[in-house]
Amino acid sequence: MMLLSASRGIERCHFHHGVGFAYNTFQPVASSDDGTNITEPHILPSYNGMLAVNEAIGTSGDSWITEIATLNDTISAYGIYEQGKLVRVVVLNQAVYTGEGERSSVRVAFKDLDGWTGTVKRLLGPQTTSLTGM
Repeated sequence: MMLLSASRGIERCHFHHGVGFAYNTFQPVASSDDGTNITEPHILPSYNGMLAVNEAIGTSGDSWITEIATLNDTISAYGIYEQGKLVRVVVLNQAVYTGEGERSSVRVAFKDLDGWTGTVKRLLGPQTTSLTGM
């Protein structure tokens, strides 16, 4: 949501946070039931997503984001630009994986990026609803 919002020109997103909600970024106390059955303070899945977005945006303070069209309904892609140059690409596989059967995979090919090189980093969990093991 944050990358899509940024690609549409939205400069800021605000998130609701409270004790005991599964959509929080983290659960700061041990005595609250957020449905995870974890009994100590812990992070929740949206925290990992926010870390990935933070790294993608970078620290220049001058990045801008555009959505990149894909031919796959479960893949979203975003280009991050600084000083008019593509510096990072984020590709999200949004296919749900419940831990049963074979996990989906998609081959990603980039066109028209002559001379552009990059480093691949993956954020991977055991399944879509994982709370640990990221």
